[in-house]
Amino acid sequence: MQSLPPSATAPERRAGERREEVVIVMKRLVQLGVVLAFLLLCVATNPSKVRHQERIERSFAQSNEVLGKIGLGQLYAQSFRYHNLLVCSWTRDDEGIKSFGVLGMVFTF
Repeated sequence: MQSLPPSATAPERRAGERREEVVIVMKRLVQLGVVLAFLLLCVATNPSKVRHQERIERSFAQSNEVLGKIGLGQLYAQSFRYHNLLVCSWTRDDEGIKSFGVLGMVFTF
C-alpha cells in the first residue's frame, strides 16, 4: 500500500489507515469465500456408499476375474463399513481403510 507523506494532516492519515484496513478485511473475506466454496464443492461431490461399493466391486473384479464374474465382488464390497465426514468419505474393515472418496472420486487400496 502507498503510505501518506509526512506532511499529511491527521484526517488524511486516518482516512488512509481506514482504506488499508478495508483492503485487509476484503482480502480476508475473499480468502474465506474461497475456502467455503471449496468445502461446499467437497460436500456436493462427496461419493456415496453406493459409489464406494461400485468402485470396490470393479477393483475386486479386476484382481479376481473368476470370482468377480460370479458376483462375489458385490458381496465383498458390501462387507465394509462406510464413514462419511461430509467433505470426504471412506470404507474400512478391521484391517484398515479399503477406499477413500473425495471430490466425486473413489480410490481403492
